[in-house]
Amino acid sequence: MTATEPQPWTDPAWLAGAHAWIDAETAALGLVRDGGTTQPHVTSWATVIRVPTTTGPVWFKANTASLRHEAALVGLLADRAPDQVSPLLAADVARGWMLMADAGDRLRELVPVERSLERWHPALDAVARVSLALEGDVDALLALGVPDCRLTTLVAGYDALMDEVGAAPRFREARAQVSDL
Repeated sequence: MTATEPQPWTDPAWLAGAHAWIDAETAALGLVRDGGTTQPHVTSWATVIRVPTTTGPVWFKANTASLRHEAALVGLLADRAPDQVSPLLAADVARGWMLMADAGDRLRELVPVERSLERWHPALDAVARVSLALEGDVDALLALGVPDCRLTTLVAGYDALMDEVGAAPRFREARAQVSDL
C-alpha cells in the first residue's frame, strides 16, 4: 500500500483487529480501560487512537507500509535518548503498530493559544540531542527501513523526484544548484 492508496483505518474489521491488539497489550501492562476510544487522527499515511485508562490516556498508532519502520525507530530512539523520547509501551514492528503513554499537549495546539514560539526552543534542542545520540547508528537506522536522506543521497533523490513527478525542464536544470548546495 502506498500513502495515496485507500487505507483501512476506518474499516470495522481493521479497527476490530487494532482494538484486540490494544486490549491485549494494555491488559499485559496492567492498564485498565476507562471509557471508549476515539480516533482523532486519520490520514492516508497513519492513524492514531486515544485509549483512556485509569492512569491516563495511552496512544495507539498504525502506519502505512512505507512508514512501518517508525515503531522500531521509536524503540531505538528511546534506548539512545531516554531523556528525550518516551519509551514504547508495546510495539508490533512487523505491522508498524505502537502503543505509547500520553506525552501531553501537542505544540501545534499550544502555540496558537499562547501566541508564542517559545516552546519550540527546547523541542529543537531535543531534536539536535537525539540526532547526536544516533550519530553512530546509521547502519542500524537503515536496517530498520528509515529512508536514507543523508547529504550524499540528496542529488540522486532529487533526480528520482524529478522523474517521479515528470518535472518541467527548469526544475531538472536546477540539479546543478542542488548539487552545489
